[in-house]
Amino acid sequence: MSEYGAHLLGRVAPDDSWHLQLHAFSAGPPPDHVEVQIKRPTLDQYDQGNTPHCVAYATSKVMNHFNQFAFDAEWLYARAKEVDGMPGVDGTNARAACDVLRSKGHWRRIKGKNTKTGPDKKHGIESNTWAQTVDEIRSVFAAPKPQPVLIGIDWLSAWFQPVEKHPGEYWLQDVDRAGSSAGGHEIGIWGCSDERQAFGLSNTWGNGWVRGDRLVWLPYKTMDWLFGHNADACVVKDLASR
Repeated sequence: MSEYGAHLLGRVAPDDSWHLQLHAFSAGPPPDHVEVQIKRPTLDQYDQGNTPHCVAYATSKVMNHFNQFAFDAEWLYARAKEVDGMPGVDGTNARAACDVLRSKGHWRRIKGKNTKTGPDKKHGIESNTWAQTVDEIRSVFAAPKPQPVLIGIDWLSAWFQPVEKHPGEYWLQDVDRAGSSAGGHEIGIWGCSDERQAFGLSNTWGNGWVRGDRLVWLPYKTMDWLFGHNADACVVKDLASR
């Protein structure tokens, strides 16, 4: 086991899949070519530290992108635990986090402190849908306004230490070399590269995994495999708050 340890993994998949069909992502024909990297937030590192709160940190990082404000991931985690139907279980899922963002919004932070006014619904989301194929995720990045996509996946043991295939360019190992599942993890896709045939991931582990401003590449074929192993991919429709 890597020095990071399974305590940094905290995505617990829902025990049913009704949300995938009821709120399925609707995409047109697959895009011809996509080559996009979205700028990651710099207001807050969104480092979850030694907690299983990856869902709240990854989701808050995406909300930072939409709203241009830093947000309190620990508040979001606590509220998600109130609605996820898994009391006493460490970790949660994007379905619960999005339920909170629709109903309560999010709590903005300024200079590392929460605003005194509390959570604000205008910093929440209008809706969210669930992509279920690589091409559906590609279409999100091919849109006029590309946006990050949250994925909840089984995290394989070798992925704690990505491979540097080229100077400064890191990749997750192929499934046949990556070992067994170490647990569930929520992470954001912030890049889409048809040239690499891969999605670019940005983690919530500070600079302890790879340097925080670098993406780590997940091959499309691996994402296909993950979809067949209990993965989900959340596409957020933000409120008009920018």
